[in-house]
Amino acid sequence: MLLYLSIATIILSIVLIVFNWKNNFNAIYLAFFFILVSVFGIAHYYMIYGQSAFWLALFYNNFAPFMFLLGPFLLFYIRGSIENKQTLYKKDWIHFVPALLAIIGTIPYYLTSFDEKITIANRIMSNVDNVATIEVNLFYNAGWSFALRCTLAFIYLVYCIRLVWKLSNALPSKQFLDHYLWLVVLLSNILFINTSFLFLALQSAYDTTYENIAYGQVFYLFAGIGFCFLSFSLILFPNILYGIPKHLPSVEIKKEKKVKKEVKVDPEEDPFYEMSKSIADYLVREKSFLNTDFKIEDLAKELKHPLSHVEYCFTYLLETKFSKYITKLRLNYVKEVIDLENGTLLNSKALALQSGFKSTNKLKNSFEKQFGLPLENYIEQVKS
Repeated sequence: MLLYLSIATIILSIVLIVFNWKNNFNAIYLAFFFILVSVFGIAHYYMIYGQSAFWLALFYNNFAPFMFLLGPFLLFYIRGSIENKQTLYKKDWIHFVPALLAIIGTIPYYLTSFDEKITIANRIMSNVDNVATIEVNLFYNAGWSFALRCTLAFIYLVYCIRLVWKLSNALPSKQFLDHYLWLVVLLSNILFINTSFLFLALQSAYDTTYENIAYGQVFYLFAGIGFCFLSFSLILFPNILYGIPKHLPSVEIKKEKKVKKEVKVDPEEDPFYEMSKSIADYLVREKSFLNTDFKIEDLAKELKHPLSHVEYCFTYLLETKFSKYITKLRLNYVKEVIDLENGTLLNSKALALQSGFKSTNKLKNSFEKQFGLPLENYIEQVKS
């Protein structure tokens, strides 16, 4: 199951990249994080349960240096979401140093022929304790590699939890609650996984690899459960998967503020602001709303935008429901027609059909509610 779950998570991560590449680069960091976690899961599967020397040779140690990027990618995503910032700071280069040193130390292993790696894989499959005799890095052995990666990831995780905890001091508006909940779910699952592997890393200092696997089954079980929830969380929060940029309220993370306050985000800073403008312009220009059965799904199809993106624009940028927005456009159209015809040769039923309303009563009630004047009175007013 671990293998299939890891592959599925990689596929979902690719979807995350495709839908967010232009609009929300913070999500790309999250996708890279998920891909690295999945690769780690695949490598563990083939080392412990797999029966293929080829796949073990392909995954064992080749990707280990990049696991030092788990913490940085998580930090970039969490911090970027909180600060509404999609670019890195100049000093962020320092986060790549551990991975760079690990890559340098792994160069001799990278230069090893694949046939030799197949031999190493067969040794591991025959006796997993042979891992301790394999030179995986110039600077440390396999046990230290595992421990360092888990410890560094834990340090980053604690810092990210601190950032989100500070965010709770600012009362998010309704717009941000689901994104805030997503961050809590994400970090909770990662904490569950990382803590399990941290215990395994500490245990490896005293036991052989075989004993560590045998005695640490409960930790592997906990980590597996956490990984399942982590993978399925992308499905539980499809707005994250399809790239709705629900920015969290900007909070200065260096300042402690105990006073709760409502924080609003400038709509023009939203990556989908231009899309919301194009939607509004398109509806006025094409007048698709005159179709009685016009739905938001039809609009998304006409514009060739994901439905979730269009829904986001109406809810958070145009700040209204799609149905209310369409009704307003129809009423403005009715008013324009009446003004253009000077109120002559017009009746309520014809106006309702022409403007996209399903019934005359719906038109009359909406018109009076919008303009504070009965439809018939307005027609007579224009005539006179």
